[in-house]
Amino acid sequence: MILDTSIIVDLLRGESATRDTIARLEKEHVLKVSAITVFELELYVPTQKMNLILKRVKVIPITAEIAQSAGQICKKLIEVGKEIDKEDCLIAATALAQKEPVVTKNRNHFSRISGLTVV
Repeated sequence: MILDTSIIVDLLRGESATRDTIARLEKEHVLKVSAITVFELELYVPTQKMNLILKRVKVIPITAEIAQSAGQICKKLIEVGKEIDKEDCLIAATALAQKEPVVTKNRNHFSRISGLTVV
């Protein structure tokens, strides 16, 4: 399961529903994040808190294949007038490359991506 940045931010804010969801998922799955999520967290979250989360997940690097796939996703969405944040395209491409669903609070953006399972 690929955790989107929005889920991690909610977890860090102490939202009980998110905490319960993550606890349940941790029992059944290896939790992963895209390297782009690390970038986003570095911008907005104190390093100490970010490091606590990163100890619990596997970080998936952005490979050339993932970057190319993200570019294709963004281009298709722009062409049909449904553009999303480029960071979300990278997270989605990571999930597709890993054959994993994305766990997110931002269903509106991620549900626009063909072939991606959104939890």
